[in-house]
This record gives sequence, structure tokens and C-alpha cells, in this order.
Amino acid sequence: MGESLFLTFIGPPSCGKGTQAKFVRKGYNIEHLSTGDLLREVIKKKTAKGREIQNIISQGKLVSDEIVLDLLENKLKTLTGSAGALFDGFPRTVNQAIGLDRVLKGRDSRLTAAIYFDVRFEEIVKRVTGRLIHPASGRIYHKVYLPPKRPGIDDLTGEPLVQRKDDTLEVLEQRMEVFNSFAKAITNYYEDQGLLIKVDANKAPKEVFDELTQRLAKIGISKAF
Repeated sequence: MGESLFLTFIGPPSCGKGTQAKFVRKGYNIEHLSTGDLLREVIKKKTAKGREIQNIISQGKLVSDEIVLDLLENKLKTLTGSAGALFDGFPRTVNQAIGLDRVLKGRDSRLTAAIYFDVRFEEIVKRVTGRLIHPASGRIYHKVYLPPKRPGIDDLTGEPLVQRKDDTLEVLEQRMEVFNSFAKAITNYYEDQGLLIKVDANKAPKEVFDELTQRLAKIGISKAF
């Protein structure tokens, strides 16, 4: 099989990371590891560690890098049948990146690439403010890219579609401020190591994935399927 594939995604809100994660998980036969999912999984088990994490979150604090790295390290030990993993939501800081390097080195592995999704702010605004959702099912539409057959109406039930409260320009600007506060340092870190791959995320999802696979192929990484 060769060396395992380990990737991390970096990009602003609504750049398409979630969609590309699904494509990559299937196309490269690697696990999709979301730090948020890992935290929720431990909390659900109601162990001592889970109660500790729940207490931290309930106080509005951030879970420490040490705890997250420990969860990632333990999760990686269970991935014996996988060709690698995609880290979702981690790392966001240089300290976290250094910690991830240490965890992977402990497995005689290393990060293969950090994928940066480059997208114009105007495109992000269009994606976010045009998004509509059917509350009962979670079905997602878009006024421009995936419009319902009738404006504002779910195709299957005929019920009204709504805009999520956080799908506004004001909330987006706040999220962009958070992203911009850490993006430059982490991208520079991976660029200095020759691991940063930039893809044009302004395009349709399939086109973005095609570019991503082409860029990975150039460094010797081929799809599993």
C-alpha cells in the first residue's frame, strides 16, 4: 500500500471543505476525522474524560490542544484497515500543527499535504446568503446553485424553506475574522515545509475535486477507486 495518506484541509467558511471531504474519503479510502465529532463521541460515553470535556465546553472554554491530540492519537490507533486520514478542523494553529506532526511521527508517518481552498470573498457571500434549508429533513437548497422547483418551497413536502440564522453577512464576517486570525500563520507553516497545495475553490465541487486529485497525483498520490 505504501505510506499512508494524511491530509488536512484549510479554508474559509463555505469554501467547500465538507463536500470535498466526502469525495476524498471515498476516492482515497481514508478516514474523515472531525475533532468536533471526536469530542462529542467521548462526551456521549460519559467517561471521566468525557465529563471533563463536557465541563470545559459548558463553561464556554476551548478544549486544550493536549486533549484533542490525545483523542486523535487514540483514534488513529483504531484505523488499522485505513489507508490514512483526513483531519477536519485541525490543526488551526502552528502549535497544533507541531503537535500533529509529533503524533504522526509516533506512528512512523507524516502529513502528506495541507490543502488550502482558495475562494473569493464575494463567492463565499453568494454561497452563504443564498442557502435555504428544509428544517424537518435538513435538505439544503440554494437560490442560485440548487434552487427548489418553486421558490422558497421544499420539492418533496411542499413545506416552506428557511434561511439559517447564521447564514447572514454579519455572521459570515465574524467567522471570516476568526479564520483570518489564524490562516496566515498555519499556511506559512505548511508552505515552508513544502506541504501546502492550493486549489481554486471558486469552481463547481466536481471541478474542485478534479483539480485536487490532479495536484495530489503530481506528488505521487493516486485515488484508490
